[in-house]
Amino acid sequence: MGQSRVRQILNSRFAFLVVIAMVVAVTTLGSASAAKLITSGDIKDGTIKGKDIEKATITTSRIQANALGSKKIADKSIEVGDISAAAVDQLTGGAVKAYAAVTDQAQLVTARTKGFTAVTRPSTGIYCLTLDDSIDPAKTAPVVSVMVDAATAGPFSAFVNATPTGCPAGADFAVRTYALNAGVNEVSNLVGFTVLVP
Repeated sequence: MGQSRVRQILNSRFAFLVVIAMVVAVTTLGSASAAKLITSGDIKDGTIKGKDIEKATITTSRIQANALGSKKIADKSIEVGDISAAAVDQLTGGAVKAYAAVTDQAQLVTARTKGFTAVTRPSTGIYCLTLDDSIDPAKTAPVVSVMVDAATAGPFSAFVNATPTGCPAGADFAVRTYALNAGVNEVSNLVGFTVLVP
């Protein structure tokens, strides 16, 4: 076999070995890169936007405690509907335990009532109100005001009676309503009112 033929074979084998070595190197490097996890240190600040994140993929369990401070929340971006009732009570110190709007038909206005379960009118001008069981009436100081748009005529007045005299069992306090007639206050069923329990 001539020297040129031997040199040709050696060169082809060398080239083949070089190719094999390159394939092995690339495969090894690719595996190592794939095995490396991407961390926050690999991501440039401000490069990931809200549109890059699929909805519902980030839940509260994935957010570190105290990670979202007030400086990270845009002013006026949180509405009352975004806050639970318990959180509102905590923020206000539980300032309002209950409130209600009562019509002159002795009915609670559902959309404007919280913490009251019932109202009755056993006799003229006496409204008996019952609080939710979670509220201790002995630790409250109800405030009442005439609801002008629920009054038939006027002038009217309303007063709280902490002792529910004349009310059925279970009532927590009474509201007495009056209409001024010829300079005299007379009990009246023509008065609607609002009541607030701090």
